[in-house]
Amino acid sequence: MTTAKAQRFLLERVGSSATVLLSLHLELAAVPAWADGRDGDGRAVLLVGAHALRTVPDGEAAVAAVLDSLAESEVPAGVHAVAYAPKASEAFATIVAGEGVREIMLDGPRGTGKTQVVPGALAWLAESRQRAGEPLPLQVLWLHDSLTNAAMKTARSLEEPLWGGLWSIREGRTQAVLTVGGVEVVVADFVPTDDVQAAERVRAACHVVVAEEVIASISEGGIDERKYELALTSMLRLPTPRPVAIVTTNPGSEEAWPFKRFISPGRAGCVRCQVPASDRLTPEQDRAQHESFRDAPDLERRLAGGEWCGLRLGPPVAVGYNAATHVAPRPLRIEEYFDVWMGWDSGGGTHCHATIVGQRVGMEVRVFAGLVSEGTGLTQHLEHAVIPWLAKKMPWALERKGVALIHRGDPAMQPHDGGDARQSDQRRVQAALGGSFMPGPAHWPERSGVLHDLLNAGNGRGGMSLQIDPTEDTRLLRRALAGEWYYAVTRGGTVIRDHPQKDNRPWDDLGDALIYFGSGVSARRASGPPRKLTTVTSYDIFRGHREPR
Repeated sequence: MTTAKAQRFLLERVGSSATVLLSLHLELAAVPAWADGRDGDGRAVLLVGAHALRTVPDGEAAVAAVLDSLAESEVPAGVHAVAYAPKASEAFATIVAGEGVREIMLDGPRGTGKTQVVPGALAWLAESRQRAGEPLPLQVLWLHDSLTNAAMKTARSLEEPLWGGLWSIREGRTQAVLTVGGVEVVVADFVPTDDVQAAERVRAACHVVVAEEVIASISEGGIDERKYELALTSMLRLPTPRPVAIVTTNPGSEEAWPFKRFISPGRAGCVRCQVPASDRLTPEQDRAQHESFRDAPDLERRLAGGEWCGLRLGPPVAVGYNAATHVAPRPLRIEEYFDVWMGWDSGGGTHCHATIVGQRVGMEVRVFAGLVSEGTGLTQHLEHAVIPWLAKKMPWALERKGVALIHRGDPAMQPHDGGDARQSDQRRVQAALGGSFMPGPAHWPERSGVLHDLLNAGNGRGGMSLQIDPTEDTRLLRRALAGEWYYAVTRGGTVIRDHPQKDNRPWDDLGDALIYFGSGVSARRASGPPRKLTTVTSYDIFRGHREPR
């Protein structure tokens, strides 16, 4: 069948409809076996509606003629074509054919086309379902934080000229339907997770789950993980050849559930597909997007740079901190015969405890860990965080029962007059680990001075004295120093520098623990292993000999 005849056939086939085939073009390293063909630019071609067309007389010939036309870079009448950029194409392929993939997260800066990958992938999942002998339409639960965002963002994206009117928005803008060749291929119901009553719709049976913008752009809101997981169970009730969940989002905090689920530590079957700005935006557009956030560096990192980071709610306390110079390029070595310094923030009735562990080796102050426990007691922090870490990384420190441990901590950890000294936090630490314990500075001017000196001291070789281990053990501390630990700002914009923002846990606890650590370790230079001390009792002296104890 010639291209001209194929076009006439398609126009006769659709009748009053404008499109009989949706042609999706993916820019991949190689054309996969599950694709229908190749276009003139070497991109994989997927024809949605081809299965239905092949069931009518001359339909097979018409599909072949369309593929021939596309191979010549011509789009016949009755065919609507949508092409994807390289990274978006990889994400598309992972959604529809990724081996062992059950959940996919698409993340990246604004304007990269993440949202537009979803409707194309849904269209192909529906076509694949029909080719496997399953009936249409593909039933989709499309989660949003609110119906307002569903109507204003997702619905408008589907109504863009890109889709040629194939998607229609119905039921008061709460449902999206893809129609190809007069057949409803996909029916997607928008579900608002912020409305408790409406959110119950996540229990409705479906073939595919989509969670749109699970992290809000300028806050830590979005879609709750529990509601997302509840929606996943809805896929169990309607069997389909490719049950899959698709998550789209701009980056957020490293503490947000999508980061933990898809990036670090991640879960089996959960895959991240990062779509960079360069996939769709020109260099000029990318620069303009960065410039639009010039007064909000945290939002610039998230929404323009595609970086996962915390929101900066006030000026950072750790002025002078620079990850490039303060974070070691490789894991730091722990010296067995050097003192171990530990900074503690606890006491005062708090249920958040932080411990910094490090050493001073010559001019270098090394920080190996920033350990945190929230919603528990100091004893549990010791038993479940500190002691296990020491047992794994510094077993010799525990074996010597505190000979090499020097503690500096929150003054509130000391025994108070009239109380039971045996129950003080200081005594709990010493009972568990041994070692000496002294309170750190109590007043902010002195404490901020310790922090300034710690962050700005050089190592005598052109680098910084403070070196933080780059592993997971210090991840939270590095986040605190990068901006999560901040000064409060009044509604009028006045910065309150008398003290960092209170109850900003665990960031202020980690910062305070680092200050207490620094107040001790910075005051002492160790050029080599410490001398071994001996303790002499009066009885030993009277008997005329000295015996180490």
